[in-house]
Amino acid sequence: MHDLRMHPRRVKSMAALALLPVVAWATNAPPLTLVRSIPLPEVRGRIDHMSLDRDKGRLFVAALGNDSVEVVDIADGTALKSITGLPEPQGAVFIRDEASSRLYVACGGDGTLRVFDAESYKRLETIKLGDDADNVRLDHPHHRVLVGYGGGALGIVDINSNRIAGRVVLAS
Repeated sequence: MHDLRMHPRRVKSMAALALLPVVAWATNAPPLTLVRSIPLPEVRGRIDHMSLDRDKGRLFVAALGNDSVEVVDIADGTALKSITGLPEPQGAVFIRDEASSRLYVACGGDGTLRVFDAESYKRLETIKLGDDADNVRLDHPHHRVLVGYGGGALGIVDINSNRIAGRVVLAS
């Protein structure tokens, strides 16, 4: 594992990126409009983060209150699959590379990051992070996934090995 420290220039770059949504909002872009509603009648409770597979038109929806991830065909407007038995799925990120396509799901109920084959939906790995695993982001250039968990920490997972490559405890 690596001890990761933030270089001041990187912190400034991250702060600038955080302001991009504010700048976009201030440009008077047209508002979002509803194009389609896709019912998920079997889902109870609230949903959380989502991730898109653009190539196949699938949306992966973390259905936190339902303990599932719902796979939706956005072109047809239908539910394709429900991946069940996930304790409070909160974050999801879809990754496609030359060799495979995978879905990473952060489960707040048991503090794990679960890795699925995105074609068969078979679970490949379960990675224990810590309490309340939540938001998941892809760091594509570095081949890793960043997962927020606990009272302010990031787990860094190498997507080539699906092993923890580092942890960062954020100052409170």
